[in-house]
Amino acid sequence: MRIAPPTTKFSVSTPRQPASRQDLARNHPDTGLATRGWLLQQVDQALADGARGGLFFIEVASALGLRERYGYAAFERLMTQAGTCLARTVAPAPLARLNDNSFLALLRDEDEASLERIAHDLRNSLAAQGFTMREDEQVQLRSAVGYAALSGGFEDAGSALEATERSALQARLHS
Repeated sequence: MRIAPPTTKFSVSTPRQPASRQDLARNHPDTGLATRGWLLQQVDQALADGARGGLFFIEVASALGLRERYGYAAFERLMTQAGTCLARTVAPAPLARLNDNSFLALLRDEDEASLERIAHDLRNSLAAQGFTMREDEQVQLRSAVGYAALSGGFEDAGSALEATERSALQARLHS
């Protein structure tokens, strides 16, 4: 039995152009978010360039409970919606989904004095949004947001990512 691949719906008023190889490597075909690999390359480049700005690790809380309550497919739709919400908040900066319930955003050339406010805005954007799970049920998402200034002396994207992840853990413990 052959199963047809999933189809993607596009607006009739704005036809989609064929994606270039670079676009495919840069953006996830289903969500439009940046891919993990591409975003981490951008972090490496920002560090090599001595850029200012910040790297943000956003962890959606209670992921296991949400997945158990609503099922895997509904949880995936929820995380796609959460990614879209976060991407709007950081636009035009890139945002990637790292795993089941975490996202990474790179805000290059941002005033490092504003990083805490941006983290607060990211938390609030998820908390303020109602996400539809069933016809008559909406959920609000809690999150922990960690960040690190690009000027923090990181050797590479891996060490910067680790610092933002530790920062998110601290945010979770203090909330």
